Amino acid sequence: MLIARELAGYSLGEADELRRAMGKKIKEQMAGHRKRFIEGAGKNKNVPPDIAEQIFDQAEKFAGYGFNKAHATAYAQVAYQTAWLKANYPVEFFCASMTLDIGSPERLSIFRQEAERLGITVAAPDINASGALFVASKRPDGSEVIHYALAAIRNVGRAAMDHVVAARKAGGKFRSLFDFARRVDAKFVNRRILENLIAAGAFDNLNSNRAQVHAAIDMMLGEASITSRERESAQVSLFGEVESPRDPPLPQTAQWTMPERLAREFGAIGFYISAHPLDEFAQTLARLRVVPYAELAADKRHDDRLATLAGSVIRRQERRTRDDKRMAHIGFSDSSGMFEAVAFSEVLVQASQHLEPGKSVILDVATRWDGDDLKLQIMKVQNLNDAAAQTGAGLRIFIDDPKPLTSIHERLKNQSGKGLVTLVFPVEKGEREVELELPGRYAVTPALKGAIRHVNGVREVEEV
Repeated sequence: MLIARELAGYSLGEADELRRAMGKKIKEQMAGHRKRFIEGAGKNKNVPPDIAEQIFDQAEKFAGYGFNKAHATAYAQVAYQTAWLKANYPVEFFCASMTLDIGSPERLSIFRQEAERLGITVAAPDINASGALFVASKRPDGSEVIHYALAAIRNVGRAAMDHVVAARKAGGKFRSLFDFARRVDAKFVNRRILENLIAAGAFDNLNSNRAQVHAAIDMMLGEASITSRERESAQVSLFGEVESPRDPPLPQTAQWTMPERLAREFGAIGFYISAHPLDEFAQTLARLRVVPYAELAADKRHDDRLATLAGSVIRRQERRTRDDKRMAHIGFSDSSGMFEAVAFSEVLVQASQHLEPGKSVILDVATRWDGDDLKLQIMKVQNLNDAAAQTGAGLRIFIDDPKPLTSIHERLKNQSGKGLVTLVFPVEKGEREVELELPGRYAVTPALKGAIRHVNGVREVEEV
């Protein structure tokens, strides 16, 4: 464009038209521009026609790759800059990158995995440590930790979380749930915001029983409303509020089971951060000879083969093939990372109900290597709980007295399967233990194990 303007007297608009014609190789326009360029160069700079045509030919040839070369140069510079930042200031790099993608849980999950691969901890959201955006702090041992952004939690909003952080800075860390409720403005905190903060684990350091905190939402909202009204009316008690008000007792509520806790966490964050649904299935996965995805992807042989994976569904995108059949690209996560597999119509007809976000499954997959990229095709799907129930795993339930027996019976009935269940209890004033095998066989799953573990009077539950 500069050559056309300097030599041939093109205007900015005419030079842009020449660029477009060259880039898109429009022959008719190029013929007109060739004539215009040669005449303009002779008139404007006394360039001989043969030299002007030679210059035009060189510019036309350059147009075939010059734009791509300019792009490559710009991207190479950006790639070098970001690589340097990641290598020299990794914590700051991840904080900035995650803040940039704060609205994309899938990108945040990728950044978190990469950070932890490099030994950088990304801590779960914490109402007393997290900022509205991603921030880092030093631990007593000198190591750095990235605190998950409060505003990255779904349905809470940046303005509300800025207000929460400002309240914490003004009055110090929140000492309790009700201290939090009294110090934030009721205009910024509603039921949906509290539900998502609780589900994400933001209040765990104040009370680790998320179900109990959830049951106290109405009490917290009431406390926030009262203190907000008092602030607005500048109301002060007769004695000038010498003592802080006492916190009311919380409702007595059992912990959420691990599957429910993680399902709510996934809904609030978009991925699992405190644990993974597959963690409770470790023994089951070993029995089923399940391969972690990272191990499969690291196979240097690049052999195409069949493999068994386990994963929790995190996304599903369906479309139609050329012959109008269903197919889906399905994203999974296991404890080693995230991966994607394709399912065609035969699998979707048989197992579509198992391939919904939040479900955990066992997958038989066919692997195919495309260079260094691993492609997976789903051949068979089984619900993970169903697979666990068929492995023949058993339970040993330790109790100290007969009181929990009725509750244990209620949880075991209608759980027909292959596993043995035994009760272990003390006799002779605790001098020795007796193990008693219960009649029948049971479908032993982590959900059943967790339900029995929460029975009052059950001391321990072991999978065998």
